[in-house]
Amino acid sequence: MTPALLTQHRLTHQHLSGSLFGKPADVVNYMGAMQAQDYLGSLWAIALRTKKATEADIEKEIARKTIVRTWPMRGTLHFVSAENVRWMLKYLTPRPMARAATQHRKEGITANEFKKSRKVLEPLLRDHHSLTRDEIYAALERNKISCKAQRGMHIIVQLAQEGVLCMASRKGKQHCLALLEEWIPKSKMISKEEALYELALTYFTTRGPASLSDFTWWSGLSPQDVRTAIHSAEHTLKQLDINDTNYWTKAGTPVPPTFFTLFLPPFDEYMMAYKDRSATVDPVHAHHVRSSANGLFSPVIVHAGKIVGTWGRVITKDSVTISTQLFSSSKVSKAAIAKEAERYGAFLGLAAHIK
Repeated sequence: MTPALLTQHRLTHQHLSGSLFGKPADVVNYMGAMQAQDYLGSLWAIALRTKKATEADIEKEIARKTIVRTWPMRGTLHFVSAENVRWMLKYLTPRPMARAATQHRKEGITANEFKKSRKVLEPLLRDHHSLTRDEIYAALERNKISCKAQRGMHIIVQLAQEGVLCMASRKGKQHCLALLEEWIPKSKMISKEEALYELALTYFTTRGPASLSDFTWWSGLSPQDVRTAIHSAEHTLKQLDINDTNYWTKAGTPVPPTFFTLFLPPFDEYMMAYKDRSATVDPVHAHHVRSSANGLFSPVIVHAGKIVGTWGRVITKDSVTISTQLFSSSKVSKAAIAKEAERYGAFLGLAAHIK
């Protein structure tokens, strides 16, 4: 398999080359987890993988509690299926929590402060109440728990990883948190062996072809757990050799040509699901995709499987204006840009203009 064919497989498996999914919840359930620290971008990432969904449609799914945004993997916000949230938190958070403990010590956050924070917040959130982050910080400060610098955010993430908090529906444009036990009252719990199998099968089905190194990066699992996971799922997968590297993928998936153009949001799984992104972005352009100053990813333009530029948006009351910065080697047509801009405008329910 050539690197070009590898990207075609990934586009197909991620349902970016055409999707059968009619519901946003089906997309998230299929993908397992979708990185979501850029909230509005993550809504677009889900919509891209549906037949047709708007920003409002996906926010309705959040309100219906079929999908939930929390910190299950790598200490980073993701959308996950409500059905899977508890077992993902149980088996994927121990390693990032252990790493975060070092920073907690630097910030002077003690185990007692985490316990006290829980005692403060649980009564305030009980009976299906939700609070904005600033409201949570204010409540903690009133109880002599400092939220200066990053302390408040560390407390929120820790309690979310413990299964106490999760993100809820927004109040206007303000992000809110709620009690997980009330927001998602029921979800399945499976054994660790079942969880490892599910993670490997989901990852290589939805992101394959990918290497074990890619899977290790995405899942955050220990090397031992990665070996166990791939061993349990290998009978459903096939191995490929690409440039002397072993890749795994789901067997027997037909792959159509992928010469279309996509506007992808920052942190989309097409970039973030892999430790090695060289098949997707030419190293000479990598600095355009990820800032070396702050580690943030830009929204990118993908054509024929390769990142060929970046894009941005300015929203007004009635329209969205989209600007593009194509790399010098790009051969993307103006018509392809206009078509994707129109699709993005439809997602927002706004007229789209290209700057």
